Amino acid sequence: YATCDGLVLVGDNERKKFVLNPVTREIREVPPSPFALDPGACFIMHGLGYDSVSNDYKIVTLSFYDTDNECGYDPATDDYCTEMFVNVYSLKSNSWRRAESSPY
Repeated sequence: YATCDGLVLVGDNERKKFVLNPVTREIREVPPSPFALDPGACFIMHGLGYDSVSNDYKIVTLSFYDTDNECGYDPATDDYCTEMFVNVYSLKSNSWRRAESSPY
């Protein structure tokens, strides 16, 4: 899904996520987000970055959902999905939090 400073964020077919350190050969499984809705998201984007303020690596997950459960194009809004949720995982604290979402 993403890389940062040599760390690699990957996923498997069971929707599990892992952070890999190829140099040390360490693998850390990321717990599922408690904020995750059903697996019917239109699409999900993942990012991995370093927060220098807290000296922590974080995973950011953007989940886009269609509240009508159709995941189709809506010409009235020129959009495919109607809701977006942002979840942030801290490797340092091993915890998830929900960030304020933006309509875009």
